[in-house]
Amino acid sequence: MNDLLGEGDGGGDSRLKIFAVMLGAAFAAVFWLVDEWYRPRLRKKAE
Repeated sequence: MNDLLGEGDGGGDSRLKIFAVMLGAAFAAVFWLVDEWYRPRLRKKAE
């Protein structure tokens, strides 16, 4: 159980990696949502 909390062999490293992956996933999701919402508006302006 300690390994899951990042307190095993790796110390805080595994926790940092999990945080980095979650941050990256959240950033990608936000970027995708903005892209999905924004691109059709850009297309309408271009016409």
